[in-house]
Amino acid sequence: MRSPRTGRVLLALLCAQATATASPPPAAVETPDAAAGTAATVAAEPAARWRLGANAGFEIDDDIAGATDFRSYSFGLQVEYGNWLLGASTSWVEIDGPQILLGDIRLPDRLRQALDDAGLTIADVVDQRSADKSASGVGDVLLRLAHAWPEQRAWPFVELEGTVKLPTADENDLLGTGKVDFTLEVEVAKTFGVLTPFAAGGVVFYGSPVTQPAFFVDTAIGPVRIPASRVDLDPAFYVTAGVDWQVLRALDIGVMYDWSQSPVAGVADSHEMLPYASLQLGPRVRLAPYLVIGLSREAPDYGFAMQIVFSYEPASAATSPRAAD
Repeated sequence: MRSPRTGRVLLALLCAQATATASPPPAAVETPDAAAGTAATVAAEPAARWRLGANAGFEIDDDIAGATDFRSYSFGLQVEYGNWLLGASTSWVEIDGPQILLGDIRLPDRLRQALDDAGLTIADVVDQRSADKSASGVGDVLLRLAHAWPEQRAWPFVELEGTVKLPTADENDLLGTGKVDFTLEVEVAKTFGVLTPFAAGGVVFYGSPVTQPAFFVDTAIGPVRIPASRVDLDPAFYVTAGVDWQVLRALDIGVMYDWSQSPVAGVADSHEMLPYASLQLGPRVRLAPYLVIGLSREAPDYGFAMQIVFSYEPASAATSPRAAD
C-alpha cells in the first residue's frame, strides 16, 4: 500500500496480540554446584522472537483523471530480543492510471481546481510517461529499530521507534522520491478487559527537494510544456488512533483513524479510516484483513488488504550444569 506506516502499526498490533508485548524476565534455573554441594541459580538467557509478515492489497483513487489502481505486495522480517525490536521490509508496487505521484505527493489544490474549471483531466496535462504508462517495480526498503516498555498495572505499553527509508524504488517511474527519509514515532496502548485503545504519532523528515516531472498544458495556441521542477518537502506529522475489541479468544476486531499532514505546501492533508479483523489461526499464525476508507480528497477512495504474520520463538537457552572440578 502507499502508506507503509499504517501497515507497520497493524503489524505491531498483530505481534502484540500474538504474544506478550515484551519478553518476560528470564527464568531462573537451578543447577547442581558440585564444589559447594548445593544448587546454584543461573539465569536463563532470553530467547529471540522472530516475525515474518506479508501484506497484499490494493487501493483505488477515482480522481478527476479517472480511476487509478495502486497494488502492493510487501514482506517484512523482524526480530525481538528482550524489549528491543529490529525490522526490515520492502515491497513490490504496481500503479495503473493517469495519477501523478512522487511517493504520497499529489497535485496542489489550486491546480486541481484550475483543471476542474477548464473541464480538463490530469491525463490532459501530463506528459505521456505519466499519463499512459503503467509502472511497477521494487518499492522502498524500510529499516526499523524500536524499544518497548511493557504494560504495567497503572502504565500503558509504550514503544519508541525510528525508521529509515532507503530509496530503492524507481523515481523515474514515479514509484518513489529517490530520497532517504527518517521517521520518529511513539506508540501507546492500554488494555481494559477486552478493549485495547491504542495510538501512534510521529514526524517524517523527507529527503528534499524532489523532482516534479515535466508536463504539458493545453492552451488556445496549442500544448505548452511546463518543465520539470524541484519540489521542497517539509517535515510532516501524523497521528493514528483506534481501539481493538477481543470478541473471542482467537478473534479481534477494531478500527483505526489515520491523519497525515502533507509535506507539500498547497496540498491538503490526508484522512483515512481502517476497520480490521484479526484472527489467530494457530499458535504461530495470525491473519488480518482490513479496509481502507478515504475521508478526504488526498486519501484513496477505498482499498482492501490482507496481512499475515508468522511467529517463531525458540525455547529459552539455559546455562548447562557446571561440572565438578
